[in-house]
Amino acid sequence: MGKVALVTGASGIQGRATVKKLEASNEWSKVIAVSRKPLDFESKAQRISLDLNDKGTLKSTFEGEKVRNVTHVFHLAFAGDTTNTSRTVATWLSNLVEELESAGNPLEYVFFASGNKYYGVHLAQLPGEPKTPFRETDPR
Repeated sequence: MGKVALVTGASGIQGRATVKKLEASNEWSKVIAVSRKPLDFESKAQRISLDLNDKGTLKSTFEGEKVRNVTHVFHLAFAGDTTNTSRTVATWLSNLVEELESAGNPLEYVFFASGNKYYGVHLAQLPGEPKTPFRETDPR
């Protein structure tokens, strides 16, 4: 079996782009898209909905046949608010990696996009500038 990618936040701005890029490459034997919302783009990825706060659900999902042989994690999930976002998202990553490893997935690489600057929350509201912060529901 080749490389297997698991992408959290797959319905978001960065997650969507990552899933598409991985699917376009011949390097990946499987792409797993994790998101709370359905994907709003065409994808061959296996989509699963997970609560990254719920270690019990993660454990049962990873011990079953749904998620196996994950080698690479792209953690791009976003908490949706600006209070404690980094701490929340880091906790999600910790839960995710702990349960993946516990279920015997052969992890080789974990990517964590921390902070929320890629949503534009750090930009000032200036005349003529795009509306910030960006929202998941904004047109792509």
